[in-house]
Amino acid sequence: MIKARGTFVRASIIFFLILTTVTLTITGCFLKPVTYTLTMLEPTGQGEVEPAEGDHQYNEASVVNLTATPSVGWDFDRWEVDGAFYSDEPATTLTMNADKNVKAFFSEEPPVIYTLTMLEPAGQGSVIPTVGTHLYDQGTNVNLLAMPEKGWDFEGWFIDGEFYSDNPSTSIIINADMTAMAVFAEEVDKVDLYMSLNGRGTVDPPEGGPYEYDLGTVVNISATPASNWRFVEWVVDGMDYSTDKNTTLLMDSDKDVLAVFRCNCGNVKFEHMEER
Repeated sequence: MIKARGTFVRASIIFFLILTTVTLTITGCFLKPVTYTLTMLEPTGQGEVEPAEGDHQYNEASVVNLTATPSVGWDFDRWEVDGAFYSDEPATTLTMNADKNVKAFFSEEPPVIYTLTMLEPAGQGSVIPTVGTHLYDQGTNVNLLAMPEKGWDFEGWFIDGEFYSDNPSTSIIINADMTAMAVFAEEVDKVDLYMSLNGRGTVDPPEGGPYEYDLGTVVNISATPASNWRFVEWVVDGMDYSTDKNTTLLMDSDKDVLAVFRCNCGNVKFEHMEER
């Protein structure tokens, strides 16, 4: 009887140990997984990162995709993990076996350099920038200044052979290699034309003035009589000039031009305008 009781006790102990082992094993299957924190730091330079800046939780052994996208004018340089170089690929992966600090580095692209070639001006004058080649970063706004010599006028700027501006002080944006040339023209004396009429009608250029012309210009003049009036003649500087209502006039000096009209209603006389 005593022997049987001992056997029972030993069996109970063995059963308890087995039950405890099974319980511990089952409990272990439901333990919370280990997680680690990936801290994405603010990048150096200009660009975007994925995962975004901040803290992110991952299970142990998770493989995280890292992506860096530089802004315009910037290049991706490298990833650092916990302050040490990790990769120079903008898209890479990271296995989470501990808490990690991740940082992307971007570097600014070097500027594109273009050449502005200032050609020798046509005519007599000087320019700023001076004649020759000049280097500028892409997008630079360059001021151009043309200064004619005495007796010369500025006519225009030509960029790459095409007319650009008739303002002696202007600017261009350098977005490619360019050539610039200033054109100067010799000054021409100016003369004035005054138009008037006697009678009823219209003239072209219209009555009035002064109209300014380069010395030596040939000007077309015309007269149109009013209803019941007729054109008689042109008088230039007090002298009879032409009976043709459409004629030309050489501007070799200042001119006073009078168009004379006569009414068809009778003998109405009009005196020539006095010379100015």
